[in-house]
Amino acid sequence: MSYKFIDQEQDLDAWMDRVSDIKVIGLDTEFLWERTYFPKLCLIQIAAGDSIVCIDTLALGNLSVVNKMMNVSHVQKVFHAAKQDIEVLHAAGLEVCEQLFDTQVAAGLLGMAEQIGYGDLVEALIGIRLEKSQTRTDWTSRPLNVCQLDYAANDVKYLAEMTEIMSEKLRSLGRLDWCLEDCRRLEQPHRSVLAPWERISGIGKLETASFELAANIAAWRDKKAKEIDLPRGWVLSDKQILSIATEKPKTSKELSFILKDKPNILRKFSENLLGFVKSDGLTGSLGVNRKEPLSISQRKRAKEIKKSIAAIANDLDLGSSLLCTSKEVEACLRGDVSERVSTGWRKNILYDVLGSI
Repeated sequence: MSYKFIDQEQDLDAWMDRVSDIKVIGLDTEFLWERTYFPKLCLIQIAAGDSIVCIDTLALGNLSVVNKMMNVSHVQKVFHAAKQDIEVLHAAGLEVCEQLFDTQVAAGLLGMAEQIGYGDLVEALIGIRLEKSQTRTDWTSRPLNVCQLDYAANDVKYLAEMTEIMSEKLRSLGRLDWCLEDCRRLEQPHRSVLAPWERISGIGKLETASFELAANIAAWRDKKAKEIDLPRGWVLSDKQILSIATEKPKTSKELSFILKDKPNILRKFSENLLGFVKSDGLTGSLGVNRKEPLSISQRKRAKEIKKSIAAIANDLDLGSSLLCTSKEVEACLRGDVSERVSTGWRKNILYDVLGSI
């Protein structure tokens, strides 16, 4: 396969000049996000016409020409499963604006699996089976070998071709505008940022004082993880936050039973954590809007609504969560209707089901 590995700014500038008239580009990233809070962008792959480049972002300090390309309004930028790529690019100071197309979003609206992988989609639409041997590779290692670069280049090689195929299918179903609407939502990665406490599974089951304590510790964990650039779970696991909130340790020794696998965190931050317990976590600064459990009548109504949505989705040959997720249904019953279901094509389809809430 023909592609170019670029690790020099002059080579990148020259390639950008050669493809400046291209109207559709395929984009993908390779990154490491296992040992740090912030993702480490290692490679950007771009397919423009019959030209593919793998850009070494570890070697290149200046990526302004890449950012410029991703912000040109007349260029369609095609990703597969764009959400995480957009987050990684944003963390690196790069933004994707206008004309984003996500082949995974398109596949879902064509009645295919909502989370279909790139390789499976290529096989379904193009009839080519791709090698998957590099899915666990270390993209920070240098030099990258031929197998790694082949894999990376393949991840963008078929994006434009699949976009053409799926756009035509969507157009024939009257769903191309649906797809473009959902893709525009992906251009704004900051809209769906979760509060630190919302990331903790099981926090909603805590009684009020324990909930507020857990929420404050979660906010502290997030801040500390950012400061030292470690994953949240390496600072404190969700389970450890819940244990501190429910057991309320009063001494370092009691806290050590909960943090027995994190001696460094215990040594450096036990006073901080015990301070939260002592104050019952009531700092009054978080503005936590706790989601109260649904009442019995609301749970019954939610079940009825989900059943109706499933029937509509079945008629459209779509996954029901693509129309409206269970969390969105429950939020509607609390009076917090999401923008995703209250505007655009979903509003028209779901109005009879959700409009009366």
